[in-house]
Amino acid sequence: MGAFQTMDGYLFYLINQSMHCRPLDKFFPIYTHIAATSSTVILILAAFLLDEVFGRQLLFAVLLCQLLVQTGKRLIRRVRPFAAKDMARVWEKFALLDSSFPSGHTATAFTVAVVASSFWGYGFVAYPLAVLVGISRIYLGVHYPSDVFIGALVGFFSAMVFVF
Repeated sequence: MGAFQTMDGYLFYLINQSMHCRPLDKFFPIYTHIAATSSTVILILAAFLLDEVFGRQLLFAVLLCQLLVQTGKRLIRRVRPFAAKDMARVWEKFALLDSSFPSGHTATAFTVAVVASSFWGYGFVAYPLAVLVGISRIYLGVHYPSDVFIGALVGFFSAMVFVF
């Protein structure tokens, strides 16, 4: 487990500290909200307006995703990086007190990406947008890379249950 934690910490510091620049400092605090609860609810409502089947698939996939995420958070109870790492950069408004593992924003972003790309196509757009959500969570200091990776898997597989 030591090598895994070392790599996780190294990748965290690489993204959280080494990548910092003014444009990303402005972009990521805004962009991360595209996978927040309020944005997801609006997206699901819009999906129902576009196509009822699409809306239903998206709704049930997101519900399964969040059930798995919240269960994981309660079982694992991993301390967020900004609370565990001395040098972590964090934006105060993102300093949540719940568990870090897995990343709910990333899981939601990947759920939406899978359902949307399977229904409408355009995966070449949807997946990079979801990856950026995951990177934003690390950049903002609220998740480790492993939280984001597992969140992406949870989102992917939650969506696959309802897509196929």
